[in-house]
Amino acid sequence: RAAKLLKINLTLRSASDASSLQSVLGRMGKNDGEAIIFGSPGLRHRYQALVLKWALANGVALVGSREDVVKQGALFSYSYDFAKVGRLAAGRYVDRVLKGGNPAEIPIEEVTEYELVVNRSIAQKHHWNLSSAVLVRATKILD
Repeated sequence: RAAKLLKINLTLRSASDASSLQSVLGRMGKNDGEAIIFGSPGLRHRYQALVLKWALANGVALVGSREDVVKQGALFSYSYDFAKVGRLAAGRYVDRVLKGGNPAEIPIEEVTEYELVVNRSIAQKHHWNLSSAVLVRATKILD
């Protein structure tokens, strides 16, 4: 629905392992899309290096899931700070359980802080225009 409202052509491709992902990428050409975003966290984490290599070679923007992927060449990522969430989990949950707290009684917390990390040098390399609205909202801009 969001793609339709934004007048973005969305093409879904399905893959479940490295072989089917390589097959999907092998059939894609530059006219098949301007960007790739993963819907599956499992595939994204397992095969992100493969897709990043393909995207960089084919001039297709990759939406990464973490800052380190943006540093490697993804155009941007919008996610939470994984290290911060890990520290919070250790400090709040693990600490309470180790002190005898009942895990069922510990309230669940939701991540509320997200980071928009943008790789301006990748955008410039591929002649992609980043609007000032995106750059103003970016938490970090990598050059």
